[in-house]
Amino acid sequence: MRSGRRRRNRGLIRFIGISEVLGALGLILPASLRRLPVLTPLAALGLAIIMGLATALHASKGEPVYTQVAFLILALFVLWGRSRGARISAR
Repeated sequence: MRSGRRRRNRGLIRFIGISEVLGALGLILPASLRRLPVLTPLAALGLAIIMGLATALHASKGEPVYTQVAFLILALFVLWGRSRGARISAR
């Protein structure tokens, strides 16, 4: 039973890591290449959801949540900025 739990945890951690990397690429690439810049706020929303869930998970374990809250605030700032504040036009 223990090895099954480790295997699931490893898979979950790998999924979360891949999701965060793809989200970071989604924040950077559409805006810098000016191709489908509408994807930038969507990537920020996805990262904000991930960071909100990470904050809840770490808080439930009694661990510090400073980093998760900081990244959550940054993702929400990018979401606000790219959807309402400083929009980027496509080529």
